[in-house]
Amino acid sequence: MPRYSLPQENPADSGFQTRDLIRFFLVDIILIVGLRLLLGLGFFAKVDHYVLAILGSKVALFLYLVWLIRDRRGAWPETGIANAGRWWAWPLSILAYAAFYPLLLMFNSLNRSLMVRLHDALGWVYTPQPQDVMILIFEDILQTPVRLLLIFFTVVAGPFMEELAFRGVGIDAYRRTVGVFWALVWTGLLFGLYHFSLELLLPLGFLGIFFGAVRLATGSLWCGVLVHCLHNAVTLLIMAHGLGVLETLKFW
Repeated sequence: MPRYSLPQENPADSGFQTRDLIRFFLVDIILIVGLRLLLGLGFFAKVDHYVLAILGSKVALFLYLVWLIRDRRGAWPETGIANAGRWWAWPLSILAYAAFYPLLLMFNSLNRSLMVRLHDALGWVYTPQPQDVMILIFEDILQTPVRLLLIFFTVVAGPFMEELAFRGVGIDAYRRTVGVFWALVWTGLLFGLYHFSLELLLPLGFLGIFFGAVRLATGSLWCGVLVHCLHNAVTLLIMAHGLGVLETLKFW
């Protein structure tokens, strides 16, 4: 009689690997490069169309992330998404963010000083450039539904996806291989690089480390999502104030 044996579970299929976060990163780069090429070829005659294309690419990236997590057996709990955290974790996360914010401003100032020195050494004039997606929110030519979608992505959907990728998949993957400390460092660095801005690399890198610390301290992905959403909302308000558009910004 033929002998049958149960299929053996592949260890690589249980839990996350460091390559999972790298793949997420590379897929995003491919999508961004594709959009830039289409923009150069004139496929986006209107800013609205370009913004919708960006949001569509992020939806595709999120679906890839969900597929990546589902591909690992029992991986969802490892992201921290199933744990709401203890009641004290939520207000403590907000207080920790408020205490961290002055340090974040210091890192931002340091990063700007380094950029000024780099430009001076190259004989260039340094002009601070905000992130493309955020600055588009304040463009008058955006239609109201598109503007609201962009705000929702910036303040809510984007932070959730990034936390799921970097503090869900990334933290679990790296602490399996290099330990907790280096997991915080590497996921923080990748988080900074993910935004494709040398002007924000240092502050966003340390912000990523802070989000990772919140994730590990509370055991919940949601506490990190909360402070990430709060940070993006604060950043938008500061940008709006700096551009003088708080009084003139129209949604309808």
